[in-house]
This record gives sequence, structure tokens and C-alpha cells, in this order.
Amino acid sequence: MAPSPELPSPDTQGLDVKGLDAPSSAFRFQSLMLIFPLAVLAVLSLAPFLSPLTPGDVHQVAVGYATILLGFHAGVRAGARLRVPSRSWRWQLALLSGPALGLLVLLLDISAALAMLVAGFGALGAWDSWAAFRGDLPQDYARTRMGATIVTCLLLILIFVLHGLGSPLAGTVPDAG
Repeated sequence: MAPSPELPSPDTQGLDVKGLDAPSSAFRFQSLMLIFPLAVLAVLSLAPFLSPLTPGDVHQVAVGYATILLGFHAGVRAGARLRVPSRSWRWQLALLSGPALGLLVLLLDISAALAMLVAGFGALGAWDSWAAFRGDLPQDYARTRMGATIVTCLLLILIFVLHGLGSPLAGTVPDAG
């Protein structure tokens, strides 16, 4: 079996990797826009009289959107990891387990799914921070990503609490779904 050719570094290809270090304001804006639907769903959970959906449906939509968002962030992480040549199968296994966990989340009870999503966002955010600490990701990207992770987790926790307690503004009781 012939050895695989070494991948040239971006520096030897004449690519400017310094420009990748600082996320633009557009990147920060996109990060906030990805979280915006969760904020809207949290408001609809808090004030269900504003929503055309039932509170249980709002919570189900939140789980679905958060699952897609977590998959997106895992895909970004996979893309960043592919920039670094490695033959390790561990990171590949970790990234490939994401879609399977995403399907599992969609089959769980809403409370369990929200708890699992908070854990997933926290784990992926910690992994991104660790990668930035090691120099595998730009520091500014990790800082922006951690801010998005914290806001996402807080919104999911709020939806989790409102799902369990019902909305204090509408006097609703928790639904069975």
C-alpha cells in the first residue's frame, strides 16, 4: 500500500490564514440570527397567547430547531477539523455520532430532548473552546461561538422550565407532551 501524500499547509500554498483569525461583524450577526428563532420560541413559551401554536407544539418546534442548529455547529466543527490532517478515528466517530444522537433527540420526550440538547451544546462548545486553546481554531471564533452557546443553552433551559411549569403569564399547566 503506497503512503498517502502529505497535505501541503496553507502557508506553502500561498493562502493567507491570518484573515481567518478574526470573525467579521457579519459572522457575529449570523451567529445571533441563528439563535433568534430560539429566542422567539422562548417568548412564545413564556406568552402562549401570542402564538398560533399550542405550548406543546412550540416546545416541539424548539426541539426540532435546536437539533438542526446543533447539527449545523457540529458540521462547522467537522469542517474546521478537516483543515488539520489527521488519521485519528476518534474525532470522526465523535462527529459521526451527532446525526444518530439528533435522531434520538427527536424521538425523546420534550423534557429529555431539551436536557440532551443543552448537554450537546455545552459539550460542543467546550470542545470548540479547547480547540481554540490548543490553537486549532481562531480565538475570536471560539469567543463568538461560546457566546452563542451560552445564549442557546439559557434559552433551551428557559423553554425546559416553561415546559415543566407552564407559562406564568397565561396561567397554563404543563401539557403531557
